[in-house]
Amino acid sequence: MTNSVFTIILIFFILNVGLLSKWLSYLFQENSKELSFPAELGYSWLARAVKILLLSIPVWLAAACTASSSNAGSSAAEALFFAIYTVFLLTMLCSDIEQQIIFDKQLALFAMFGLLRSLLFSLPWEQHLLAALAGSLAFLLLAILTRGGIGGGDIKLIAALGLWLGGEALKLTALGGIMIGGLWALCAILVKKKKRTDFIPYAPSFILAAFAAYILHILP
Repeated sequence: MTNSVFTIILIFFILNVGLLSKWLSYLFQENSKELSFPAELGYSWLARAVKILLLSIPVWLAAACTASSSNAGSSAAEALFFAIYTVFLLTMLCSDIEQQIIFDKQLALFAMFGLLRSLLFSLPWEQHLLAALAGSLAFLLLAILTRGGIGGGDIKLIAALGLWLGGEALKLTALGGIMIGGLWALCAILVKKKKRTDFIPYAPSFILAAFAAYILHILP
């Protein structure tokens, strides 16, 4: 990834972090009845902006590592989509950590950008669409087998990620997310922060795995 491309990503984050926080505040207020912890919704959008900036630190580290590679980053357009991808992941990570919810509007826009990227870059969009369908059906079956261990938001997230990643990278995301989530759940149970019957949010684990999958499989 060249210095100019890295600059595009940096500017994109700085200009949008405040807007992202305000958008999250709007979504929280619009869907207040669906929130898990509505009583904790008192802090300002500025505090959320700081959180998003802090969560973006791994993005800068990954981008810096990628910039040192001679084969990295082919174009400013690809860098822009990488920034969009990461911005949405961070936004969904914040909403899920704070309120254990990923809003349909977040996922719908995220999915649309994934499909747009496939069309603009002449990627096999049919395969990406098939990955989204197969991934969502597989996780629907998993949700049934685990009796709600996988939530509806996780299913929609996997479907949207399929449009961005395609089959191979989506498999890595699914396996990585399940492993990360399972390890976190085990640790939480061992330290008695969670019980076996408690709901375990897997979306943050899938989001972390999805970011790694994009770096490994999508970026040159």
